[in-house]
Amino acid sequence: MYSAEFYNWCKIELLLVKASECLRKAFEQSWQRKYKVAWSNSPECGQHFANNVGLNVYRHVGKIQKEYLEGGDIRKWDLTIFNTIFTMTDLNRDKVFQANLKRLMPIRNSIAHHSDKKISTQEYQQYWNELKGILSFLGVTDEELDDIIHSHSSDSKAYIMNENVKKSNELKIEGNDLLKVQKFLMAATKYTDAITLPGISDGDLSVLHSNRSLCYLKLGKYAQALEDAKLSKRLNPDYLKAYIRLGKAYESLEKYDKAIKNFDKALSIDMNNDGIRRMRSDARKLKGLQERDNDQSIKDLNLKSRQKFKDMKNRDEFKKLLFDDNPALEHVWAGHEYRDDHNYYMAAECYKQAADMRNAEGMYNLALFMINGHGVSKDYPQALKLLLEISKFDAFDKHNAPVVGVKEAEHCIALGYKEGSIAEKSIELAVLWYEKAISHRNGMSANNLALMYMNGEGVVKNFKQAEQLFLCALNYGDPNAMDNLVSLYLASGNINKAEKWNEKSKKQGSKLARLKEKAITQMALESNAGISDVIDWEKELNLPFENMTIRERVFRKLSYEHPDKSEALETLNDLENIRNKSDHVSPISITRNDYKYDLEVLAKRKDKSEFSNRMYLAVLNYMEAMDTFHSIARRSIVVLDNDSRSFIGRLAKCYKLEHFVGSIPIDICEVI
Repeated sequence: MYSAEFYNWCKIELLLVKASECLRKAFEQSWQRKYKVAWSNSPECGQHFANNVGLNVYRHVGKIQKEYLEGGDIRKWDLTIFNTIFTMTDLNRDKVFQANLKRLMPIRNSIAHHSDKKISTQEYQQYWNELKGILSFLGVTDEELDDIIHSHSSDSKAYIMNENVKKSNELKIEGNDLLKVQKFLMAATKYTDAITLPGISDGDLSVLHSNRSLCYLKLGKYAQALEDAKLSKRLNPDYLKAYIRLGKAYESLEKYDKAIKNFDKALSIDMNNDGIRRMRSDARKLKGLQERDNDQSIKDLNLKSRQKFKDMKNRDEFKKLLFDDNPALEHVWAGHEYRDDHNYYMAAECYKQAADMRNAEGMYNLALFMINGHGVSKDYPQALKLLLEISKFDAFDKHNAPVVGVKEAEHCIALGYKEGSIAEKSIELAVLWYEKAISHRNGMSANNLALMYMNGEGVVKNFKQAEQLFLCALNYGDPNAMDNLVSLYLASGNINKAEKWNEKSKKQGSKLARLKEKAITQMALESNAGISDVIDWEKELNLPFENMTIRERVFRKLSYEHPDKSEALETLNDLENIRNKSDHVSPISITRNDYKYDLEVLAKRKDKSEFSNRMYLAVLNYMEAMDTFHSIARRSIVVLDNDSRSFIGRLAKCYKLEHFVGSIPIDICEVI
C-alpha cells in the first residue's frame, strides 16, 4: 500500500507531465507559425533541427537527449529539452511565457531528484499553488486540473506503470552501454530485467528482445538468439532489426537459406541499406562454402591459416584471423558499429584510420560521410577526390573476391555525375562510370544504366540493351531490377514475360508486384481490343516500332488519324510516360534528400550554372503543376480543359528538365 506522501509526489509528477504536453503543443504551434510548415515526428525533422536552428540546443544537452533530438519524435522530449529549446532559440520569446518557464524548471528539478519520492502535505500545497498558475497560463483548464488532483488511485496506478516504462528505458540504456564494451552477459541481464517489467509496450519489447538476441549471438547461444529474434518480429513485424537478428541467428546455425530470406525481408523494408546487402552477400558466400568441399573452399590459404580456419569455434576467432591478415579491417568494422549506433563522429574517426592505411572500404565510407555531413563537414570536392582515388585500386583480390569499396565508389561517382550532386552534371561521364562499375559486378549500376536505356535518358533508347542490363543487375544481386524488368516488358507489350517476371517479383515480396498485376491485366485487355489494328497499320506504312512503347505506337496512329488532336494527344503521352517512370525503382540518391528544394534559394543560384537553372525551372514547374492538380482533384467531374492541360504540360516539362525533382507518388498516379 502506498502512503499519502507518495500519492502527493505522484500528483505533482503528473502535473509536470501535463506541463510537458503543453510545451509540446507550444513547440508545434511556434514551429508552424515561424516556418509555415507542420512539424513531423521524423528523424529528418529532428536532424534538420539539430543541424540548424537547434544547433546550440543540440550541443548543450546530454547524450540521451541528443538521440531524442535526432529522432525528431517530440512525444519523447521531456521538460528539460523543451526548456532548453525555448531558452536558446527564438521560437517563443514572449516575456510572460519565458517567466513561467523559469518558475517551472526548479519544481521539475526538485521532483526529479527527490530521494524517496515522498512529499508532505505542506510541500505539496506549495508546489500545487505554483504549478496551478503556470499550467493555467499554458492553457490547462480547471476541470483538467481537478481530474489530475482528485483521481488518486487511477492516476497513481498510471504513474506507477509510467515508472516501469522509465525503468525499462534506463535498463535498456545500461544494457546498450554494456554491449558497447562487449560485456554481453551483463547486457543480456539488463535487457531481461527490462523485459520482465509490466506495462511495457510491444514496440519497446520488440527492441529489447532484439538487443538481447544480439547479446546471445555474441555469446554463441544461437538457439536463444533465434528465439528472441522471433519474439522481436512477432511483437513488431515492421521492425527492421528483428529480421537482421533472425538472419544472423539462422546464419550462425548454418541455416543459410533462411538467413538469406530474412535479409531479403530486411531489404524490402530498407532496400538501400548497404550493410544488409553485405550481410546477405556473406550468407550467400557461406552457403556456397557449405555446398563445396571444405578443403576446396580454402585451397588458396596456406597450411597454417587453413588449420586456423578449420579449428575456429566462433566468429571472434574468424574476425581475429581477418584482422591479422588485414589490420585496417578492425578500424572499418569498428566504424560500422559506431555508424549503426548513430555515433557518426567516432565512426568517421575509425574510417579515417582505415583510409590512412589505404583501405578501400574505409575510404569509401569516409567519402559517404563527407557527402552527407555525418561526423565530418560536408565536402563534395574532397569526397569526389577520395572516390576517384579508390577507383584506381584493383577491384578484385588475389582470390578473385571483390575488394569492398571499389565498385561502390565507381557507382557513387556515376550517381554524382548523373545527378550533378558532387560534381557538375554529365550524363556522358555517368554512363562511363556505370559501365566501369558493371564490369566489376555492381548490380545497382547495371539497374541504373538499364533505366537510362529504357527511357532514352542521355543515351539512345534501346529496349534490348535495357533488358540485358536488368538481367545483369539481377545476377549481381540488385532486387530492384526485377520490378523494372516487368515495367520494361509492359512498355514493350511483351505480356507473357511481364506476367512471368511479376510472379517472381511477387514471391520475393515486392510491394510493386500487386500494383503491376493491374497494369498487366489492363495491357492484356487493350491488346485484345486494339493493338492488332495498330500492328496492321504499321505494316501497311512500313513504320519502325523498335524501342517504342505500346502507348507510343497507339498515340502515333491516333495523331496520324486525328491531326487536329495532336497537341492534346502529345500532352497525354507525356503524362503516361511520367506515370510509367514513377513506377521504376532505382537506388536512393547518395545525398539522401527527400523533396526539400527551396525555390527562393534556387532562384538565387540559377545564374551560377546551367544545372542550377534547370533545377530552378524544374521545381517551379513542379510546384505550379501540383497547385493546379489540387484544384482539379476537388472537382466532382474532371475533363480535359485548360487546367488539366496546364497540369500535364507543367509536370511533363518538370520531368524533362530534371526527372528526380518531380517524382509522383503511386496514390496521386491513381487519381490522375
